[in-house]
Amino acid sequence: MASTETITGTMPTSEAESEGYGVLLYYQYVDVPDDMAAADWMRRICEEQGLLGRVRVSKQGFNVTVAGSTTALHKHISSLSHHPSGWFAQTDFKLEPCDWPPEPRIARECKVDSLSVRVVKELVTLCPVDLSLTGDHLSPAEFHRCMVEGRRGENQGEDWRGSTEQGERAEEDIGEKGGKRECGGGGGDGKVGEEGVQESGGQRGKGAAGGESQGGPVPRGMVVLDTRNVYETRIGRFVPPEGVAFIDPCIRQFSDLPAWVDRHEEELKNKTVLMYCTGGVRCESATAYLRSKGPGFQDVVQLSGGIVRYLEAFPDGGFFRGKNFVFDHRLAVPPAAPQQATIGACCLCEKPFDDYSGRKRCVACRMLLLVCPSCSEPQPHITCEICQKGSCKAEGEGMGAKEGTLKQQSQKPKEHQQEDPQSQRLQQLPQQLSPTPVALVGGV
Repeated sequence: MASTETITGTMPTSEAESEGYGVLLYYQYVDVPDDMAAADWMRRICEEQGLLGRVRVSKQGFNVTVAGSTTALHKHISSLSHHPSGWFAQTDFKLEPCDWPPEPRIARECKVDSLSVRVVKELVTLCPVDLSLTGDHLSPAEFHRCMVEGRRGENQGEDWRGSTEQGERAEEDIGEKGGKRECGGGGGDGKVGEEGVQESGGQRGKGAAGGESQGGPVPRGMVVLDTRNVYETRIGRFVPPEGVAFIDPCIRQFSDLPAWVDRHEEELKNKTVLMYCTGGVRCESATAYLRSKGPGFQDVVQLSGGIVRYLEAFPDGGFFRGKNFVFDHRLAVPPAAPQQATIGACCLCEKPFDDYSGRKRCVACRMLLLVCPSCSEPQPHITCEICQKGSCKAEGEGMGAKEGTLKQQSQKPKEHQQEDPQSQRLQQLPQQLSPTPVALVGGV
């Protein structure tokens, strides 16, 4: 049974605050014999350092998102890294700057107005899985290089993982050639056509099982698989170069991923599968689950440090388009170098929009929705794209029974629509996502 204790408070005032504030993300899978004692210990050190946020402790390890002054967070990292237990000796601590204080409403909903320490059964809710099967970690440079070589067809007959040195050379090449323009290849423009299939070089292919596109066979060797929830992928995702497929499972919550994988085993079998998530913790169990399928599912790897580390390595975004959804008061983090395209769109008028600060939610399953200010008043009753398909399994709700759909609840004047045809195709993503078909992007 999970144990919960929440302590409401504010960060202490000190000279250290002049150095700014930050958000610290980290996780560590490690055997914890006494999870209750470990939770008490984590609560104590977080309180002493004036940190606010969420700490999850289980016999599997730790999963933490905390905010505080930069000085306090560095002390926290140091105290854990040098702890006699050795639990955190190899932990990847991801520290990013943030504005403080946050808007109170956002802080409450994102739980950064207090310290919440819980003992849980699993660090991330998936299903029982053998974590010894977790896929290999690729550095951001290696992950990027795999996509580059997948596009060029250079990964046939060789160890596609390559060395860190080779990956770093690929990263340097991208930086010297202008990043986004050079990296994007045929599929780097981020255009999305019908059924979630990315348009690449003017061609549009079928789903993963379709096999053919207007330009010939759909490349079937390498797949980039996003393990995040659909409300995260709405505002940002990888757009691999031509020749590398992209799949968005379009799930409401992480625990829905195993069922999706079970339904689409054939689309993933005998492929090189590159998985990614926000910071890496979900991929630990997701890669293990896919690899547990046996022969044909062993070439499965994950982006070490997730999107967070990738955007540090590629400030222009590399192959990532849009913003990285985060579960704290920042809500989303863009690449350091501004991008022109907005990946998200208002679910009612389809105008480019990627701001979740309005906290609009599906009336059935309570999933976050993108609703622009022009469409948010009066408050519409909206169901998400998953509930419209009748496949959402939120407890206590009759999915699809509520009134209203993304389109029918609000009729906006024609001038409010996005006029540019190319941008309009890009913004069709929220309407085209489906939890059932495989959304195959790239390589067409």
